[in-house]
Amino acid sequence: VRVFRFITENTVEEKIVERAEVKLRLDKLVIQQGRLVDAKQTALNKDEMLNMIRHGANEVFASKDSAITDEDIDTILQKGEAKTEEMKQKLETLGESSLRNFTVDAPTDSVYQFEGEDYREKQKILGIGNWIEPPKRERKANYAVDAYFREALRVSEPKAPKAPRPPKQPIVQDFQFFPPRLFELLDQEIYYFRQTVG
Repeated sequence: VRVFRFITENTVEEKIVERAEVKLRLDKLVIQQGRLVDAKQTALNKDEMLNMIRHGANEVFASKDSAITDEDIDTILQKGEAKTEEMKQKLETLGESSLRNFTVDAPTDSVYQFEGEDYREKQKILGIGNWIEPPKRERKANYAVDAYFREALRVSEPKAPKAPRPPKQPIVQDFQFFPPRLFELLDQEIYYFRQTVG
């Protein structure tokens, strides 16, 4: 059984496979020496992931239709084998100390280059800074003078004192069979309230 792994050239797939090979090599070194590997060394940080994604983006954006060719499968396989051998030799030459500090770096300027133009230089020429100051905020003027003068010229009238409220009476229904004395007391309470009010 032969297994072929097809990887698109100049894409993130290339960097993913390269990173996997480095991890395998690290595991091999650690297992042989009987030590544990530090998880921080093998974990991808944010910059390394961005650089992997940006890898080969210039060639993809700058390529024209004429640059893409349909090659024979045998030629593609030979190229793949050659690249794999090259990667293996590169990993063999790396020592343990260089594997510990191994990072998948890509040029950081690739973010500012698009279709062969360097937009960082354009930004410097135009003088565009990182901060564009928003305009000053102004209060809206209220031109409703009628409402203003109505409030300003309102003469406060003396308020009449509120009449006291009558005491709250319980709701008494005939079917509840309250004692007759309760009805007399409620009537007396209302009569007393009316006398005090006048």
